[in-house]
Amino acid sequence: MDKNKSKGFHYNKEIKQNKNFMYSDLRRSNCYGTDFTGSNFNFSSFRGAHFKGCNLKKSKFRRAVFENAVFEGVNLGDVDFRDAEFKNVIFVGCDLSSAKSLEYKESEVRVFDEIPELDISKELEEAVLKACLLYTSD
Repeated sequence: MDKNKSKGFHYNKEIKQNKNFMYSDLRRSNCYGTDFTGSNFNFSSFRGAHFKGCNLKKSKFRRAVFENAVFEGVNLGDVDFRDAEFKNVIFVGCDLSSAKSLEYKESEVRVFDEIPELDISKELEEAVLKACLLYTSD
C-alpha cells in the first residue's frame, strides 16, 4: 500500500448534506464549494485538509483533529467544534462568531479577514516567474 496516497476526499460543488463521516481519516482532503450542511465529522482527522467556499452549517466536528488545515470562505454557522484539536490551522474570510465550542490556542490558529498580501523581494519574484515559465514550456 502506498503510504503517500491521499486518504481524503476531493469534492467540487457537490451536495453532501447530512452525511456521516465519523471516525474518518480525511487527510489531504480538498473540498471546493461543497454543501456539507448537517454532516457528522466527529472523531475525524483533517491533516492537510483544505475547505474553500464550503457550507459546513450545523455540522459536527467533536473531538476532530485539524493539523495544517485551511478554511477559506467557509460557512461555519452553528458548527460544533467541541473538544476539537487545532494545530497550525488557518481561517480566511470565515465568520467564527456562531461556531459552537470553538476553542484553540492562539499560537496554533491564524484568523484572517482576507488572504494576506505576500511581500517578496523582486529577485525572488523574478525567479518564481522564470521557474513557472520553464515548467509550462516542458
